[in-house]
Formats: sequence, C-alpha cells, structure tokens
Amino acid sequence: MSKPEARDSNVEDIFAAEVIEALELSMNGKSAGPDGISMEFLKNAYSVCVDLSTGADEFKQYVMVQELVYLFNKVLECGYDPEDWATAALVPVPKP
Repeated sequence: MSKPEARDSNVEDIFAAEVIEALELSMNGKSAGPDGISMEFLKNAYSVCVDLSTGADEFKQYVMVQELVYLFNKVLECGYDPEDWATAALVPVPKP
C-alpha cells in the first residue's frame, strides 16, 4: 500500500449540520454495505430531546453524528479512504 497524499488545504472540514442533512435526505430501502449498517439504522439512531426550559420544542438529536463527523474529517486529513468504502455487492435484476 502506498503512502497517502497530504490533505488538500482547499478541502473544508465536514460539519454536523452537513451530516444531518445528508442523513435526512438519504433514501430508505437501500441495501446495507459490507459492514451491515443500513441507512435506516443511521437515520433512526437518534434520541428525541425536549427543551427543559420550556418543556416543549422536541427535536431530534442524532446519536452517531459526532462520530461520523470525526471519521469523515480524519479521512480527509489523512488523504485516503478505507478500502472497504470502495466495496459493493452488485446484483443484476432482470426486467420482467
């Protein structure tokens, strides 16, 4: 394996709001990757929080967002992505 290139200084960090937006816009019903983690799992891994000062205004707080932000930014910082991210199982589905 060759040494990864340094991070391009023009690449900006990924922020939690971007990860949340990507989770909320992603489609359901897709197969899990080789790691077995489905998009539905990531989308549904949140807790509902209540603003204690008002007792209202429920909002979602995604459980995995900070970990995903850290992971994605480390990948950018190191200059390469894990080999498993390029692995997919393609299954042809014939038309009826």
